[in-house]
Amino acid sequence: MQWYKHYLEDYDQDTIDLSFIQDAAYRRLLGAYYRREGPLQSDLKLLYRLVHAHSRHEQEAVRTMLARYFVLLDGHFTNTRADEEIKQYQAQCVANRRPNRQRIVNDSTPESTPRTERVERAEPPLPPTTAKPNGSACQHVMGNGQQCGMPGVHQIDRSNRWYCRNHPDG
Repeated sequence: MQWYKHYLEDYDQDTIDLSFIQDAAYRRLLGAYYRREGPLQSDLKLLYRLVHAHSRHEQEAVRTMLARYFVLLDGHFTNTRADEEIKQYQAQCVANRRPNRQRIVNDSTPESTPRTERVERAEPPLPPTTAKPNGSACQHVMGNGQQCGMPGVHQIDRSNRWYCRNHPDG
């Protein structure tokens, strides 16, 4: 997970009696839990490294928070509230990836598809082909990076540049 919902009121009510170090330990444990999108390993040495608990007081705070807010189940520490938030996050991710019925349908869609489910993209109209007076230089950039510069009858393209009719893309 890249982010998770943090309900300030719920968190404050549940953690009002924690010390500064305990609060930091709990937040780091939650952050690790959400990053992994699941339970934490029960190996305390690995958990200490994961949450950067190096001193004796920090490690004691981690153990206290694990005992208070997590349940040891099948060799992993789980947190019910975090599991619920992860399920909601994952469901939202699936919903975001699900194809939207109103998206543009590609050309391979059979014509039997009901018209209400298809959205057509209208191409912007081309500007009218307009002749520019002879003697004007062509603005077409050729493969070598130089402009054509040929004089002659020109036409305007979508980017409002003038091209001679000698170029297939002009």
